[in-house]
This record gives sequence, C-alpha cells and structure tokens, in this order.
Amino acid sequence: MAKKIVDVEKQTVTFDFGDGRVETFTLGEMSDEMKIQLALHGASQKIGDSYASAKTQTDGTEIDPSDWSQQQSAGVIAQLLSDDWTVRTPGSAAITDLMVAFEEITGNELTSDLGKEDKAALRKHPKIAAVLARLKSERADAKAESLAKKAEGATDELLGEYAA
Repeated sequence: MAKKIVDVEKQTVTFDFGDGRVETFTLGEMSDEMKIQLALHGASQKIGDSYASAKTQTDGTEIDPSDWSQQQSAGVIAQLLSDDWTVRTPGSAAITDLMVAFEEITGNELTSDLGKEDKAALRKHPKIAAVLARLKSERADAKAESLAKKAEGATDELLGEYAA
C-alpha cells in the first residue's frame, strides 16, 4: 500500500509505493474550477467521516443517531471555519473507544493526533485491549436487549412458512 505524504507548503500529495515508484499530485497544476470540485469533495468526505460511526456510537444509548450525526457535522464545520484541521474536543469529533479506554486506564485524555502505528500499538496493550473488549461487549449486550424489546411485540406473521 502507498504511503501518503501531504506537504501543505508545496501544495502536494506524494504517494510513495515503497518500491521506488512515486506519484505526486500538485494542486497548483489544477484549474480553479477543479480546485473547487476537489475542495467540496474533501469537505464532504471530512464532514461525513465525523458521523460515520453514528450507529456504533449510539447503539445501546438513548441518543438519536441523527442528532449525534448533526452535532458531529456541526462541530467539524465550525472547526474548519476556524482554520483548525484536526481538533479533539467533545462535539467536534467522535470520541472513539480507544480514547475512552486510554482515559480509563491512565486517567488522562488521549489528545495527541496519533498515527495508525501508534493507535495499533495502543490497541494491543493488554489493559487497553481488555477495556476495548468490554466496551464492545457492553454495546453488543445493549443492542441485544434493544432487539429483544422490539421482538416482544413482533408477530410471526412475516416469518411465513419458516415459523413452524
């Protein structure tokens, strides 16, 4: 897989394929119309990413996924309008299980913008892994309870021939 290197000063993205092959995208080589298209696509992706985990984050809670998604998107829009690309504050980005586990174990907030390798290493730490497993289990239990409540009033009518 290619390693991506973003250089804001040079306005480039370099894709290093690790075998000597490199591709570089230079923003300055694009028309203004294409820059706008690219910027809007990027905004759509970044804002959309902020609420992509809405179902997971709200499962087993009384929080409406639409409300949570709207709050996340509003937070990211506000952060972008204040010229902040990455901000870790409540309401502006999803609070991940890793952040919750880290704080539970250390008593400190995970505020640094960690790379994939650092996140993977933290997830492998036995204490963090145990908390992550517990959080996942708690969400699964809450979902099972929610589904059981929904099933209480359900009829077997829709099951048709399979309900024997």
